[in-house]
Amino acid sequence: MSRKDHILQEFTAGDFNKFRSLAERQEYSGGQLIFSEGDAADYIYFIESGRISISV
Repeated sequence: MSRKDHILQEFTAGDFNKFRSLAERQEYSGGQLIFSEGDAADYIYFIESGRISISV
């Protein structure tokens, strides 16, 4: 995760460091379901590499 990411550019250095300290890296296998419609919005996802498919 980098402060150069568009959504994080406006963070102060202190805010970014606090946000980053709370982040957890997750890895998912191809075809694995990450979340479904109606799930609680407990997380925000940043895609570091790979591809995702979104279906509604």
